[in-house]
Amino acid sequence: MKRPVLAAAVLCVLAAQPASAAWQTSAPGTAKAKAAAVTAPTGITCATSTGVVTWQAVGGVPNYDLRWSDKGNGDGNFTTPVRVSSTSYTVTGGTPLRVRVRAVAGSWTSSYTEQNCS
Repeated sequence: MKRPVLAAAVLCVLAAQPASAAWQTSAPGTAKAKAAAVTAPTGITCATSTGVVTWQAVGGVPNYDLRWSDKGNGDGNFTTPVRVSSTSYTVTGGTPLRVRVRAVAGSWTSSYTEQNCS
């Protein structure tokens, strides 16, 4: 690259202002941009008789991961997550005694919210 072009490129980089993210919700990084945080779902209900699990929608979140356990004793025996794009799911192949739901937006996820069904 020729020197005048290289000098102009360096000046452009130095003159540019640091970008800030529109979703500023956590501690600032080196450019004062802040990482997004996805809100965990609330209002989880589950019926052991029908296997239907529902939860409140999280604004702007297109998907949710759902896990369930047929053990009610807190042993952590949960299924592999099932990704769904609605706010309800009918569990098949077992009775859900405990469920966990998290919100998923791209590569961002919330923490799981757990609910006892029994």
